[in-house]
Amino acid sequence: MGEDYWSYGVAANRNTLEAFVRHHHGQGLSSRLMDMDEIFHPATYETVKI
Repeated sequence: MGEDYWSYGVAANRNTLEAFVRHHHGQGLSSRLMDMDEIFHPATYETVKI
């Protein structure tokens, strides 16, 4: 599963999220293909590690 198998954040999961959006649109569940910047609030891109 790799070193970081529970990755957090949009950047770390971009490929998976884009595949989901493509399949969602391809199955007719959304009227157009959306970009990640349209889906997530800008604050989502801020990464904080504790």
